Formats: sequence, C-alpha cells, structure tokens
Amino acid sequence: MIKFNESIKSLALLLFITISLSCSCSKDKEIGEDDPIAEEEIKATGVYTSDKTQNVNVVYFYPKGTTPLPNYHKRLSGIMDYIQGFLADELENYGFERKEFGLQRDTGDNSLIKIIPIEGNETDYTNAYSKTRQEVRNYFDAHPEEESSSHTVIFQPSVTGESGCNFNVGGALPFTGINNWGFVVDYKELDMRHFRTGTTEGDCLKVGSTMHEILHSFNIQHDRERYGQEWECVMSGGGGKISRQESAGKIHITKTACAVLDRSEVFNSDGTFYGDPDLNIEQLQVATNDQDVIVLSAKVSSSSKVKYLGVFHDKAPYIINQDYDAINWLGAINENGEVRMEMPLREFFPEMLIEGSELRMQLKFIHEDGSRTNKNFVYTIEAGKPNIDINITSEDVQEFDKSAWEVLSASSDESFAPKEALIDGDITTFWHSKWTDPASTLPQNFVIDMGAVMTVKGLTFVQRQQTDAANDGPLKVHVKDYEVAVSTDGSTWTQLGEYALYQLVNKQYNIFDTEQSFRFLKITVNSTYEKDTCALAEIGAY
Repeated sequence: MIKFNESIKSLALLLFITISLSCSCSKDKEIGEDDPIAEEEIKATGVYTSDKTQNVNVVYFYPKGTTPLPNYHKRLSGIMDYIQGFLADELENYGFERKEFGLQRDTGDNSLIKIIPIEGNETDYTNAYSKTRQEVRNYFDAHPEEESSSHTVIFQPSVTGESGCNFNVGGALPFTGINNWGFVVDYKELDMRHFRTGTTEGDCLKVGSTMHEILHSFNIQHDRERYGQEWECVMSGGGGKISRQESAGKIHITKTACAVLDRSEVFNSDGTFYGDPDLNIEQLQVATNDQDVIVLSAKVSSSSKVKYLGVFHDKAPYIINQDYDAINWLGAINENGEVRMEMPLREFFPEMLIEGSELRMQLKFIHEDGSRTNKNFVYTIEAGKPNIDINITSEDVQEFDKSAWEVLSASSDESFAPKEALIDGDITTFWHSKWTDPASTLPQNFVIDMGAVMTVKGLTFVQRQQTDAANDGPLKVHVKDYEVAVSTDGSTWTQLGEYALYQLVNKQYNIFDTEQSFRFLKITVNSTYEKDTCALAEIGAY
C-alpha cells in the first residue's frame, strides 16, 4: 500500500510537471505571437517616398503660438488613405485604369503620409482664405523641395468645436476648393474609427465633405447623378452622407469626374501636364431628335490631344456654388478627333424640363495633358423640349486678329481697368465703367475701330473673371443686355439688335442672323446682373 501510494504520488507529480510545462509552452507561444517585443517593431522614420513624381501637397496650417490638434498625423493619414482608395475604386469601376493619386508615405510606417506642418504668422485666420493661401505659397517658394505638385490640400484646426457636428460653425474657416487648392478643416474627432459606426459622430464624420473639397483641388466641378440613377454624387449632396451605414455603396462620383482624374498630374507617374493648348472645333452639331434625345457630334483638333468630352446640362442659375444640379455625359474622342454622344431627355430631372426654363450646356474638352477647355451654350425649354440647334464649323469660330484694332472711346472707364483691356487678348484684364465716386450709371458704351471693313459672322465676349469663390462681386457687374450697332465710316450707324450675355466666365458667341460688313463697332450695355456699373474682359469678332 505504501508503495502504491508512493507510485501515485510519483505519477501525480510527473503529471503535474508535464501539465505545467505544457501550459508554460502554450502560454509562452501566445505571448510570443502578440508581444510587440517579439515582432519587428513598426517605427516611423520621418523619411517619405512615393512611386509617383508628383504627389498631393498635404499641409497642416495652424495659427501662431498654437499647435496642431492631437494625433493629427495618424488621423489625417487615415482620412487621406480612405479618399485615395475610394477614388481609385471609382476609376476602376467606370472602366478606367485603376490609379491612386500620389501621396508620399513614411518608409518605416506606410500608414503615415507626409503632412507638412506650417505655423502661421498671425494668431487668427478665420475668414482668411487668401491670407492662408499666400502664407503657404510663401513657404513653398522658400522650400521648393517640399512642393511635389501643383495640387495642395490645406488642413486647418477647428475653432468652433471638436465634433463633426459643430466643427466649422458659421463657416469660420475656409472649407472650399479652387484653382488646385483645397481648404479643409481638422477637428479632434476627424478619425476613420467613427466611419459607419451608426453613432452620431459617425454620421457627422466629415470624410465625404473633405473629399468634396479635395476633388475641387483636383479640378472637379459640382455635378450630380442623372435622373433614375440610384445613387448620390459626392459633388452634390452625397458627400456629407458617405460615413453613414445606410450609404454604403450608394455614394459615387460621375464618370466625367473620373475622366478629369484620369488625366490629372497627381494620378499619373510621368508626363507634362496643364499646358495651354489651343482647341479647334472643326465641326459641332447638336440637336434634339424625334425620340427626345439630344444628339451631339463633333470633330476637334488641338496641340494637346483631346481624350474626352464631358457634356454638362445645368438649369439656371449656373454660377459658382449654384451648379450642384448639373447632370452630365462623357464621350471618348477617337484617333480622328471625333465623338458622337446621345443624351436622352428621360435622364433629365423633371424640373429641368419645365416650360421656359433656361439651361446651360457646357462642353468640357479634356486634354491628354490634363488641361480642360470649356465651351458654353445656353438654350431654353420650348414645348417640352430643348430648343437647341447648333451647327458650326471651324470657319465659323476663327476669330480675327485684333492687333490693328483700337478702342476709340468709352463712355467711362477706370485707370486700373481701361477701355484698352477690351482687346488686349488677356482675359484676366478688363474694362470697368467708372465706379469710384462719382460713379457712372447704365447705359454705358464703347466704340471699336477694326482698322478695315470686314465681313463678320458674329462676335465673341468674355466676361470679367471670378478668381475668388468667396467674392461674387465680379459676377454682379457681368454684362447682361446689350445693343450692337455697326458702321463702315464711323458716322452712319446701323442697329443690328438687342442681345444678352450670360453670367459665365467662359467665352460666349453672338452669331448674327446674316453676315455683316463693317469697320466700326459700337456696344451699348443696358443692364448687368445686379450693379449699376459694368465690366467686360474681352471682345472679338469672327
């Protein structure tokens, strides 16, 4: 019995040791798998690289004497990473080559992107879009090695709240995109950990709104889905909903937007981008057929090959920030410079086809080098259909050389905006009627001598340009109603009629009913879009 007990004890001891060793081995294995010390640690190096030569410049701009919001580098890297992947998916889903826009990533921790912190010179940057942009521009001028492309996204820390629900009350900071610059707002809870969680913070997460403004900095304009398409567009009302659970798979960008991205410098690895190519419209025909389809055919040539044509239809008003309802179609330009497109009226929203409605058709020619050339035409809805019938050839739009032209007189002008600017070939300069005290009032007129009698098919006009989205002053002085009179001797005048220009910054065409022969041209401006003074950037003839 004693031996039996000792044997039991020995067996028990052996079993205990075996179990203990077994448990110890198992436990050690678990620790070895999860313990970061046992793995190669991921450490940020602060050294950044990219497979692209041109990358988005991501800047964190904060007021003097302050610091960026906590954990901004990791949070905003996650936001930009999501946007990068989303847009690559959209390109692929529409049949384009899958491409990601360039971001420089840390060589040690690939989840971190390069974000350039810049401390401002002042303590307050509320409502200071231009000031912020200038300081960032000054930084890049002083540190050219930091600027990787012409596209810049600027994050600024919120001054109104820590949540996406109150991050920018009253538009205290610029939240916009214009001319390759995107201005967005950081707040403490701008973090992908809230994405589609079904929480209030998740529903308020501003990743889609941030994407909207970044897309502006990639040259994407406002637009929306067509009638009957069961999704919402980031560039209209969909951006603010993308972080909600119920929006999964229902928010997209348009195919035309993808075409612009496809040719953007930050989506490509090499090439020369954004030149100033010419565009020759050799033929353009647009009309509504008996099947209620707008049919467009065109042939174009350019110094930079035209890859795509986007056609936008937008109900008035169609000025900046009132163009969220623009629907569009995309056509590919073939090797001969030709394209044919069909746009069914059933894909227009019903409110666009209300009798008497005025719409703008914008043709956006997308060049291989990423440049875009816009041509605008305005039409109305009559008897339920677009009253649109365009048939022009290259001969119709070849403008006369203006080197021998002279502006003989103007009823008034300003020293900074003289009458000579009307024919200087530079759309960034403009003639402005006198607005300093005592200001002139409408009507205003000017007279041009073309140097010789010419046979003219029509006139071209370019309104004063708007370069600041926050300033609509240039739009208010746009010419609206005007009269045209012509003369061969400058003494006897023939009235050709009353016409109208639209509130557009692109070139507009006034095609005469019949060709006219004259040397002297008189334009009388009778009304603008709000002001008693007027401005015009350029006038030409063809």
